[in-house]
Amino acid sequence: MSGWDASAAAWIAIQGETGDFGRVHVLDVPMLALVDERAPARMLDVGCGEGRFCRMLAARGITTTGVDPAAALIARPYRPLTMAASRLARTASKNFSVVIQA
Repeated sequence: MSGWDASAAAWIAIQGETGDFGRVHVLDVPMLALVDERAPARMLDVGCGEGRFCRMLAARGITTTGVDPAAALIARPYRPLTMAASRLARTASKNFSVVIQA
């Protein structure tokens, strides 16, 4: 079990549905502006954690897949997302309009 697997429940509780201050006030604004500018059909979020940003993308109508090596972080089901505990495949860029890692 990794450190992230061991602390997943605490991380999810801290993030809640809206995220922490840094994500809400520092990362989300520029990331979502880029997403809106590019208007991708499909996105891959590498290191998606508990899937908060994936849910934000899905709310914009983007088909979103999140991958994270910590299975405990993505064990909580979020629909309509495809969440997978796996490493990024070399061919991912061929299957997605945009690939992010934040």
